[in-house]
Amino acid sequence: YRAEAILDALFISPGPVDGVIDDRTAAAIGTYASEYNFSGEAVLSTELLQHLETEAEVMGILDLIK
Repeated sequence: YRAEAILDALFISPGPVDGVIDDRTAAAIGTYASEYNFSGEAVLSTELLQHLETEAEVMGILDLIK
């Protein structure tokens, strides 16, 4: 859920923010990885979530995500 919420806040639509990792979520992760220079594998992982949270914090939106 958190990864989807951050992607959505970054205007990269993961589909419904429902905790279900589907094709739309996977596509959003791929888009995020290339747009935000994520060098790890473009799949949901602890490393990706940390990168997402760091980007969201830098942009000042992390506190807005529930």
